[in-house]
Amino acid sequence: MDASNWINLGILCVAVIAAVVAIIQVVEARKARSDAQDARDKAGEHEAAALRAAEQSAASATDSAASQRRIADATEEHTALLKAQATPHQDWIIEALTDASMDQKWRAVNNTGEVVRYVYVLTPTNTDEQWIVPDHDHWQNVEPDEGVGFTFRRRHTSPKAVTIVIRWTTAANSSEARTFSATIR
Repeated sequence: MDASNWINLGILCVAVIAAVVAIIQVVEARKARSDAQDARDKAGEHEAAALRAAEQSAASATDSAASQRRIADATEEHTALLKAQATPHQDWIIEALTDASMDQKWRAVNNTGEVVRYVYVLTPTNTDEQWIVPDHDHWQNVEPDEGVGFTFRRRHTSPKAVTIVIRWTTAANSSEARTFSATIR
């Protein structure tokens, strides 16, 4: 064999090897492209699953927050009921209308929830009668949440605090007088 044949045979071998390498690279490229497409599809599925999980988590958090708010509201209502039950009910609410100057105006508000009759403000056993002066010299009827007025006469010799008594009857039981006393300062 002459040199040209050997050269041609060498070129043929190199061409065959190059063709085999090219075929292997094509197969690997197709496999890599297929793997990349599979990975992209799986990533899309994982992304969709993560989005669904995030939406479910947000919905659960919203439901939990609403549930916690309902529990807080119920607790507030329960606390208010317990507080109302723990606070003794007063038939009359005594409130100052003016400051503690020379003659201080006061008002006793009917908190009984019903019309009361024959209401009169006085002092126990009339001990401090010169210091408490009712606005009316006669008995009066008082509607719920309405009041009767009186004046605490403040002088240098007047006491710092005076106990007042409110007497009244109800329409349901007009024969039994009820009393309420409070100390005003």
